[in-house]
Amino acid sequence: MKSEHMNEKDKFPSQLCINPTEAARQLHISRTKMYELLHHGVIPHVKLGRRILIPTKELEHWLHEQSITNSAAEEGDAHA
Repeated sequence: MKSEHMNEKDKFPSQLCINPTEAARQLHISRTKMYELLHHGVIPHVKLGRRILIPTKELEHWLHEQSITNSAAEEGDAHA
């Protein structure tokens, strides 16, 4: 029986790369916002011809870095 709680491995598919639509779905943001982040180089990605692919490991790492950065900023605000 599978646990109701998602572990770290279940947050993203086991695929090597996902497309922007799937990444947006995983992050619970709109496709428009995802493409904006990709266009500005915020989200790590690779282009193969006209296709945009987002390596899942890179996305996980980016998301982790964002949570660390945001936590540090919030701590700084609390001490100000």
